[in-house]
Amino acid sequence: MKYMKPLMFFCMLFVSITLSAQNQYFLPTGDVSSNEKDRPAIEVYLPKEEQTNGCAIVLCPGGAMRWLSWESDVVKMAEFLNEHGIAAIGLRYHLNKSQMPQGMKMPPTVDVTHPEQFPQADANPMHDPTGDSIIGLAALDAKTAIRMVREHADEWHINKDKIGFLGFSAGGGVAIAATMSAEEAKSVPTFSARTSARL
Repeated sequence: MKYMKPLMFFCMLFVSITLSAQNQYFLPTGDVSSNEKDRPAIEVYLPKEEQTNGCAIVLCPGGAMRWLSWESDVVKMAEFLNEHGIAAIGLRYHLNKSQMPQGMKMPPTVDVTHPEQFPQADANPMHDPTGDSIIGLAALDAKTAIRMVREHADEWHINKDKIGFLGFSAGGGVAIAATMSAEEAKSVPTFSARTSARL
């Protein structure tokens, strides 16, 4: 019991340090009347100024286009990137909120050991107008994130020519869709990578 107060003080101090290390910016691609947790946004994790190398990576987390694997794909990766002088920008993109068709399980499990099965290995198995439109909206969020990072590059000590994507699972699809559809120079990433691995 005598250790409870010091432990609580330490926990409160740690939480406040962690929260002050990031800033959140809502993207103009979202509906301002939506609940804040559903609005597209970026969360900025910057390395210490003396460590920064000018590179920034927009992290597109996985989650089958229905949720975001934030802790594993953004928070842990941001910590790793910051240790290496790289700014990490977590992207909260549009998600598919429509009801699942009866009998469909998420995430979809498909045996992809046979090439004929590849077309069924899809993070967005609902290829209906709603499901397909969400991919387009998420790609727009990602392009807007790249543009926003470039607009804040001087303030965040980022080189405008060293900004790219790292997408995890379904977030990799978002990064690819954004990269392939980017037309404005400000929205085109310098590089793009996709992974299914977890840290």
